[in-house]
Amino acid sequence: MTGGNFRENLRNELNYQGITVKELSGMTGIPVATLDCYLGTRAASPSVESAVKIALALQVSVEYLVFGENPTSKKTQVKLSREEQELIRLVKRLTPEQRGSILNLVNAFKYNTQTKNAEIKPGDIGKYGDLSHVPTHGIAAEEQP
Repeated sequence: MTGGNFRENLRNELNYQGITVKELSGMTGIPVATLDCYLGTRAASPSVESAVKIALALQVSVEYLVFGENPTSKKTQVKLSREEQELIRLVKRLTPEQRGSILNLVNAFKYNTQTKNAEIKPGDIGKYGDLSHVPTHGIAAEEQP
């Protein structure tokens, strides 16, 4: 996304990340009505403070929102599937502890994929960190005698 203006760039970024105006309001503390003004046809310009809050919440630079590009960054934006966007949106809502647990679980699945072992047994969980508080639904239970 290059060029455009703050309104277009913000709208495009919200769509790209799958974030609603209400969610952005919750992430930034900026009222929905104010965000609607930034996104509306009149395209009110945000204060520097609001632009910084929005950029931090979306994990982009203010420069990116204002100009639609970040010349200091050579990163190429990768288009994510809707499922990937939804995963990112949900993970952003988790606490750091919850994110750590999810990361441990993903690493456990990755390990099992690499070793061609399709099952994660409850006894294996400890190998990947403390996941005792993570529900094990979907994880194969040990066979009962």
